Amino acid sequence: QNGRRGNNVALCNFIASVVRNVDADVLCLMELRVSGTLAPIFQLQTSLINAYYLVGPGIQGAEWYCDWVPGCLTHNAMLPAYDPNRVGFTGQGRYEGYAVFWKQNIAKFLMQPADPHDNVAVNPPGFPPVAPGFTPNTQSAGVRARAAPAMGGINLLPGNMTVPVGAAQFHIPAGTIIGPGGIPGAGIPPGPTVAAGNLNAGIVIPAGTAFNGGPMTLNAPVLGVNPILIPSGYTLPAAFPLPAAGSFLLTPHVLSLVMSARPTDPAGNIANYNPGPAPPPNAWNLGLFPGTAGANLWNGSRRPAYCTLQVTAPGAPVNRLVPVTFYHTPVAGAVAAMARAAISRQAHEVYDWAAPGFIQNQRAMIGGDLNARLDPGAFHYALYAAPLGPPAGMNGGADFSHMGNANIRVNQPAPVPAPAFPPPPAALTQADNPENKSMIQLRHPIIGGQQVLSNNLDHYRRSAYDNILYRGLTPAESPRHTFYATVGGVQQTFRADLYDLVRAVSGVVPPGAGAPMAAGVDNFFIFAGIIQAFQHVPVWPVGGFVGGFGGGIIGLNGIENPVQLYADLLLGIFQPAAAGDPPAGPGPYAGPLPIPAVITAQRRAAEFIKRFVSDHLPVVFTMDL
Repeated sequence: QNGRRGNNVALCNFIASVVRNVDADVLCLMELRVSGTLAPIFQLQTSLINAYYLVGPGIQGAEWYCDWVPGCLTHNAMLPAYDPNRVGFTGQGRYEGYAVFWKQNIAKFLMQPADPHDNVAVNPPGFPPVAPGFTPNTQSAGVRARAAPAMGGINLLPGNMTVPVGAAQFHIPAGTIIGPGGIPGAGIPPGPTVAAGNLNAGIVIPAGTAFNGGPMTLNAPVLGVNPILIPSGYTLPAAFPLPAAGSFLLTPHVLSLVMSARPTDPAGNIANYNPGPAPPPNAWNLGLFPGTAGANLWNGSRRPAYCTLQVTAPGAPVNRLVPVTFYHTPVAGAVAAMARAAISRQAHEVYDWAAPGFIQNQRAMIGGDLNARLDPGAFHYALYAAPLGPPAGMNGGADFSHMGNANIRVNQPAPVPAPAFPPPPAALTQADNPENKSMIQLRHPIIGGQQVLSNNLDHYRRSAYDNILYRGLTPAESPRHTFYATVGGVQQTFRADLYDLVRAVSGVVPPGAGAPMAAGVDNFFIFAGIIQAFQHVPVWPVGGFVGGFGGGIIGLNGIENPVQLYADLLLGIFQPAAAGDPPAGPGPYAGPLPIPAVITAQRRAAEFIKRFVSDHLPVVFTMDL
């Protein structure tokens, strides 16, 4: 919620454009504040749906769902009965929560139901023991789905979405290209389908089938629409058996707070985790996480959130179940918070609904705004890479490693030579590499809080805080994301872990871009129309800038020349003037007061992203399973 963004349409369309550019399947959001209205969540979900809409007349391209959860477990003396589903927004949690959005594609993954609460694990201090077993997890606000316009557009999923019993459960449109061998069970030959048709549950669709004529849908309506199960434009990389009758496709609660963790004693020693195919029982306690003041609490402090992907991959369930945990660690206790997340149950185990029960999983990831400087050798990072089991000292970490290498997504080498700005420390580390810095700065404390007015986009990046740590994925299974950008008619390719939004609105390719590409799709720059929409947010004076600033700009602290920035919005790009960059003070990095009348285009791009979009750059993670 932020008044300067008005109805959030421009912002949500910008986010959807970023998601579309990287073709993301899952979007995790932090620092969610619900202040009496869910309108921003619904708007973002609608923007994501619309970003994939233009497939054909009346043909929806992809289905996007959403679930959100407040960030804190809550309890007070007036409510003596402890309830693991009682969550809320608290001052200790900075009134924050989390949201997850995902694009439905059952050929890639299903979003699992939220893990049930282990009654033994979540017994809090001071409460009598509860009965063994599990409690259904209803912490989240509930999955929102696209509904018929008569029902309001976005509504709560009324119950489990399952494959109906019977026949003809699935629908494929005309124009679908059936892969080699066809679908004998349905009497459909290979090649383009002339007419739309229906398929029964359990039928195998061959590899190479391309849904070029539109998406595959469920014939049974949900909320007045036939849900899209495989998006339009998707080609099956392998043969795909359609889910059986009665199997679940989606449930009303998928997002949850992390509840359980390995126990620690008063001295802070972490209890051992016993791995193996048949490990002895592992102990789990109600996890403690730091509040805003840094103290570890079970009640009222902000916890990580997580969801579990059931991916389409060969092998046992331990290979197909991937818990995705995301966390905004509090500034006061960031190192302790990272360590607490490393010993959370979701770093070690996943709930297998087919078993049913928790099993040791092979793949997992934890990420977010960690508020702790990137340092693979420091305790708060090393605990993730430490192997499972009982070695001396830590009793084992989370084993987020591969062949001895810590799996840290945003972890490019220390810069060589040292950057000229900001003043480098005595010993350079990975945290000093601009490619690892994820926060956008307009001032820099090392230079006395002076404004950064550089014509170098790297100088607007600060603090390597945003990251993802992961286990069970080889380098080939977790490649860096590939971006394509066309400059001067020449397409270039480069790989990155952070999506540099400042460059993306500047039309500038990051340094180190690879050789020109002969083919590919631009997926880096932000379309001008997406940027131009910000001219309509309510901070700008009605009727334009009459008499200079038209009475002043509300809520835009840090924008040095609003008229100049507004002119960039009208163009839809933040590029230098034809005459070249204006001077940036006595040095290329910061200028003395008064601020120059003409601000560098690079500064204006940084101002736009930080003030209108986000002060963090998004982390992009790819799984190729």
